[in-house]
Amino acid sequence: MAAAAVAEVGQLELRAAIGFNGHVPCGLTCHPDKEHILYPLGCTVVIQELHSKKQTFLHGHTNNVSCIVVSRNGLYVASGQVTSMGFKADIILWDFQRRELLARLSLHEGKIEGLAFSANSLYLLSLGGQDDGSVVVWHVDKREAVCRSPASGGSTGNATIVVCSSRRDGMFITAGKFYACCEGYEPTVLLIKTTEGEVCGAFLSSDWSERKKSGATSGFFGTGECFVFTVCPETERYEWVFIKKPELAKAVPRSRQRSPSPSPASVLSSSPEGRSTSSNRLTVPTPQKKGRLSPFLAIRHFLLPSKTASMFMSGSREGIVIGGGGGQALSLDANLLWGRTEHCETFDNPPLCQENFKVQLLEVWGFQNA
Repeated sequence: MAAAAVAEVGQLELRAAIGFNGHVPCGLTCHPDKEHILYPLGCTVVIQELHSKKQTFLHGHTNNVSCIVVSRNGLYVASGQVTSMGFKADIILWDFQRRELLARLSLHEGKIEGLAFSANSLYLLSLGGQDDGSVVVWHVDKREAVCRSPASGGSTGNATIVVCSSRRDGMFITAGKFYACCEGYEPTVLLIKTTEGEVCGAFLSSDWSERKKSGATSGFFGTGECFVFTVCPETERYEWVFIKKPELAKAVPRSRQRSPSPSPASVLSSSPEGRSTSSNRLTVPTPQKKGRLSPFLAIRHFLLPSKTASMFMSGSREGIVIGGGGGQALSLDANLLWGRTEHCETFDNPPLCQENFKVQLLEVWGFQNA
């Protein structure tokens, strides 16, 4: 009797989903037809028509969806999930038009970290999580794995993103977290190419590990050696505003200095040989132009009219910021996909490219002492 009663109970049907928590990186995506958006919600993938707001749902995952991607031709949707350690984490390939499950692909363990379709939509790339550490190439039509490889070298940290080339079908890139790749290098050079072909970047004087000293808060760090620049369409460099306008800075009185610091005269001049002409003056490693401030000095050496003019670098889980005060010279989101550039007081720069931009290529060059 009990079994029969259970059999008569119908399954609840999902009618509508309200809200979006945004916890899945790049989880909100627009279909190539520009008429639908897709996003994960728990174990379900939601497809919503932009104009009518009508929703349809893709059911099939047994745990939370961790990533989602749409093929460039718009025919396929792929979604991955998380699962318990040691168990297989499924990838589901969906037919977008029919809203049907085409295949369940299972090779990774623990979590599917990222997914990407090749430019011709013939191949699907999948990236396993920290406990898996592999990248797999799947043939979409055959629904089978073509090859598998470690996603990163043993000394380079865990890969967290996989991206296919938009020009070459046989080329893809796996990359790790920005901070994990950059920490331990000082200085670093950040170079960005936008989807509009503009190129800009920044020279960053301090190790990104310095951000940890701010604790839970997102504080600024770095020195006056930092600067931002543009390469294309024009080449320009924008230094710390106090290097070009040293008259804006005043030396800290000796009674307030935490350690012996230079007088204003020593800050602005040096001997031709690069040595100070008095024991009370700062030794400058290279000759400085008259009237230019040495970028090697710490901010504490000066009574700056505004702290917003000495905001060089900042990093948090939400993204990175370079240059602050009245705006941000460069800011990038946590996924390093979208950015913004504005005038800022620290570098007194104009926007380095189109104010709101999408990243096509991003490189970071790090330097270490031998």
